[in-house]
Amino acid sequence: MHLQKAEVKDSEASTDSFECPSRPAGMAAPSEVDDAMRERQWRDPEEWTMTMQEWLDVIEHIMAQPQYAATKRQKRNVTMYDINELFVKPWTRGTGCGLAVMMSKHRRQKPKKMFSHAWGEDVKECYDALLRYFKRNKISLDEPIWFCVFANYQCQDGFGPSIPDQIALQPFAKVIESPGLDGMVAIHTTMEDLYRRLWCVHEVDKAIESQVEVSAAMSHQYEEELLRRVKFFMDKGFGHKDCLKAAGINVATINAKCGFPPDEGMLVDIIRQREGGFHKLDEVIHKFRMQVLPDKVAAALAEKDKQEKAEKDAEKDDLDNREVLNLLLSQDESVRASGLHQLGTLRRALSGVLEAVTHLDLSNTPLHMLPEAVGSLKALQTLDLHRHTQFKSLPSGFSKLVNLTFKSFMACIKVAQSLPECIMAHPPIRDATSLDLSNAKLERLPESKHTLEWPV
Repeated sequence: MHLQKAEVKDSEASTDSFECPSRPAGMAAPSEVDDAMRERQWRDPEEWTMTMQEWLDVIEHIMAQPQYAATKRQKRNVTMYDINELFVKPWTRGTGCGLAVMMSKHRRQKPKKMFSHAWGEDVKECYDALLRYFKRNKISLDEPIWFCVFANYQCQDGFGPSIPDQIALQPFAKVIESPGLDGMVAIHTTMEDLYRRLWCVHEVDKAIESQVEVSAAMSHQYEEELLRRVKFFMDKGFGHKDCLKAAGINVATINAKCGFPPDEGMLVDIIRQREGGFHKLDEVIHKFRMQVLPDKVAAALAEKDKQEKAEKDAEKDDLDNREVLNLLLSQDESVRASGLHQLGTLRRALSGVLEAVTHLDLSNTPLHMLPEAVGSLKALQTLDLHRHTQFKSLPSGFSKLVNLTFKSFMACIKVAQSLPECIMAHPPIRDATSLDLSNAKLERLPESKHTLEWPV
């Protein structure tokens, strides 16, 4: 909620250097501020709102002022800390009302959108990010919004509620529980990392916990820098997780800070007392960040993740294939049978690994059938099924064994009246030069025998 005492922190700007800047159109003059407006600032934090159009008008007015231009020349970037010192305080001093109340006057509205942001952001970049967000999502600029810099009375001059007074009103809780709130918008800019501010990560976490929709407004510069950073580390050969860290997508929320020490202590205690503490908060923020990634960044990371998973799968496939290979080459019959069974369970049979299997003796193995995956043994030259009385048929994968040639095919069919046509049709058998039927116990040869060109 950023209710920290925003004095000249992170800003060299001073209101002593300039006269009070001109007020934006539509803002109440000090003489127009009445008791009803002051009372609202004391009692109803969820009504410290202004429309998005009013917010844009104020920022545009600020950027046209000489104080803004002078600060930009001096510092290159003008932050919300600067805006607070140069404009918000001079305009509201002595009124007891925040800037939002002075813009909306007697119009009392609960927010449709709440903005979570870092005060160290560049003002112009923040403006661009929000305008882009509203246009992209086709949201009316007449919607009331809640923006902490403008919502709170910042002056600490005794004419209105102090920062502790306003904290006591629990403005964040009141806003996210406000009826009609469409969601919270986390503003992302390049000058200040949103996720290194303790209020920001806490706000995102609590909003999600309260089932408030949280979305992201990103400046064009932020999206481009995020994509550049991800691709840069990918090109350098870093893995998916390292790329997430390098781009700031994976964060350690325990490193987040707060500009106002009492707020920092309060927030750390709240997070620490929650189950999972900062570790749980890291998980929440990471999940949110992944959900709101720009399309190009998400696509690049997804491709990298897919590539790494494919490499890991290939590694595992290689290990699995080598394990099956060792089983198939075993001298133990039961181990060879186990290898053949596992061959059928391989996710992917790698011919480069299994080429070592050129001879397979299954004459006494306790198998009832050959697995379809036997066709992956591309280099198999001889297959001994001698005295095997269990097989009634061979799998279709058997026909893929193009290197399998028989000087003598040991018949293994016991129960059939004739050698099954499904076996006779396989090229390795059809092209055999001889057939040993001594153990077949057949009453007759298959009718198609005359089409085969090997002697019995």
